[in-house]
Amino acid sequence: GVQDSERADAPQRAERGDRDRAPRRLTVGGAEVYTLEEAAEAGGIGELAYDQHGCRFLQEQLEHAPHKSLLLILDPVLAELPGIMTDAFGNYLCQKVVQYASPAQQLRFVSAMAPFLADVSLNVHGTRAVQRLLECLRCEEAEQVVAAALEPRVDELILDLNGNHVVQRCMATLGGGRSAFVVEAVERRFEAVGTHRHGCCVLQRCLDNADGEDKERLVQRVIDHTPTMIADQYGNYVVQYVLQMRDPELAMRVVRSIRGSIADLACQKFSSNVVEKCLTAGDAACTAAVVEELLDPDRIGTLLHDPFGNYVIQRVLQVGTQDQLRLMAERVVPHSASMRTTLYGKRIQAKLVKQFPQLAAGNERRR
Repeated sequence: GVQDSERADAPQRAERGDRDRAPRRLTVGGAEVYTLEEAAEAGGIGELAYDQHGCRFLQEQLEHAPHKSLLLILDPVLAELPGIMTDAFGNYLCQKVVQYASPAQQLRFVSAMAPFLADVSLNVHGTRAVQRLLECLRCEEAEQVVAAALEPRVDELILDLNGNHVVQRCMATLGGGRSAFVVEAVERRFEAVGTHRHGCCVLQRCLDNADGEDKERLVQRVIDHTPTMIADQYGNYVVQYVLQMRDPELAMRVVRSIRGSIADLACQKFSSNVVEKCLTAGDAACTAAVVEELLDPDRIGTLLHDPFGNYVIQRVLQVGTQDQLRLMAERVVPHSASMRTTLYGKRIQAKLVKQFPQLAAGNERRR
């Protein structure tokens, strides 16, 4: 029994003692290889990179002995560009290579990759490798190469399902003004970008990472375009993003841009969410400016019965001052009978009665 146990443990001890050997059967050109050195000598690094188990073996070698392994792996990987970066398995090896590469090696990698970088960024596998590359770069010259390679096609990348993630990562990682080409591209086609499924995400990353004058200019562009973006299924998220900066002055600038239309916007699917945000993002003056339009006697009846507007009114119940809620209670009295016909109308009525019990008596007299 003891001998059987020792025999069973022997393979595990051997594997722990020799990490350089492949744990699975690997073949290069039909011949078995067992170590990284054997694979390199047979000229098979590129072949292994496209194989699930071979690619995993190469990644493990990089994790175990980065410097030694890169000397054998880097050149064969560069020879396989750009195909290896868009391969379902090879892209993971590229991510490991750039993670462990020295700044000089990273520069070699991006210089070889530059002519293909935009196309690779548009690929479902390649986008992940390029994003990882951007995260790992420790060389200013390499960052310049990447920016120069992506800039000619940045408009296409911003609106692409895969490419937009690369552009977002550029904003988050490229330093020294090297991401300026993204901000310039967004400004050139501001409304088209801000109202696009992927473009709106890029714009939000620009708001996160732009500095000084660039950021203020972008914020002002959002405010200038708020009247149209606020009702858009994607643009409304950009306006909300500015409101989430929790700057009372900014929130008031947004509210001023839609003054006179707030009640109408509260009755639309996408803009109603922004109007709700306006109630909570600014100071008391900002909230009061919004509430004033919502409680307009000529508009409150519509809001109370609207499938979107009623939620905005319910938000007023949460954030309004006592005077504002008292005014609301007075303004809803003429609509009390019709409010009882909808679930949300009953909910609003119940909340008001809880705060102003005298309303209950008035409602009874009107039945």
